[in-house]
Amino acid sequence: MPNGTDIRLPEDPEAIRKMADDRFGFEKDKHILLFVGSLVWQKNIRLTLETMKVLKKSSQDFILYFAGKGYYAEQIKQYAASLGLDDSDVRFLGRIEDRELLAGVMLNADLLFFPSVYDNAPLVLRESAALELPALLVDGSNAAEVVTDGINGFTAKEKPEAMAARII
Repeated sequence: MPNGTDIRLPEDPEAIRKMADDRFGFEKDKHILLFVGSLVWQKNIRLTLETMKVLKKSSQDFILYFAGKGYYAEQIKQYAASLGLDDSDVRFLGRIEDRELLAGVMLNADLLFFPSVYDNAPLVLRESAALELPALLVDGSNAAEVVTDGINGFTAKEKPEAMAARII
């Protein structure tokens, strides 16, 4: 049975978007990529950060926000720094338990970047779709089995260069 979600596009999406922007101060001059989930290596966070490194070399037009927490959060932050990524490239919002606030975060984003090959039928994919936020997933992954590339989402090979090219 596939997951469903009770998240809906709000009647006033601009008010919800602004509420989240007031809280987190999203970059206005960059394309916002968003990862939502546990900060654990199993969710392919190395690939996520390595993709940001490729994007940083090609353009300064992208920023990645992580919404979530996890037992590897500090190691992930250290790995981001080791790749030369700083607060102008990657930001960590922490866990967002308020569903309206999370919807506002998603409404500020341009793309849900969820390259996990660990997850099966991730709820965040349904939530982002309900909020009309497109998603990029790993081609052939369980998470991407409901996505037809270019129709209801995007997929790319599990390589930083391929992911970056698809994002661009």
